[in-house]
Amino acid sequence: MTSSESSGKCCGLRYGRGRSSGGCCGDPYPDDVLTVGEEGVYINIHVQPKARRPGVRGVHGERLKIAVADPAEGGRANEAAVEAVASLFSVTTSAVSLVAGKTSRRKRLLVRGIHLDEALELIAAATARSDPS
Repeated sequence: MTSSESSGKCCGLRYGRGRSSGGCCGDPYPDDVLTVGEEGVYINIHVQPKARRPGVRGVHGERLKIAVADPAEGGRANEAAVEAVASLFSVTTSAVSLVAGKTSRRKRLLVRGIHLDEALELIAAATARSDPS
């Protein structure tokens, strides 16, 4: 069985429900786009700084690609990524925390105040809008 056959997917995104229950097929994936934790939903993103067209750009590997206009200097791209994710999920920026990846394009954010199903729907809608076809 290939990895694509065994992965949990919904709306084209891999997701997990934390260590206890895993994704669709019951296996936890540490590199899921979304993972449910005790505090909220964790989202793995790939940030593209200095982008001409900021916004959600689809899935990059196993991460949601977020393009931001700010450069990766002095944490400005991190702040813009947090603002973009907060806007995507209609939560305040204080509900979004950078958990890992402060100096990397690959980041893990915690979003409080949102459920997995709602997050999947919002991401699917945003990626559909960003698809040029």
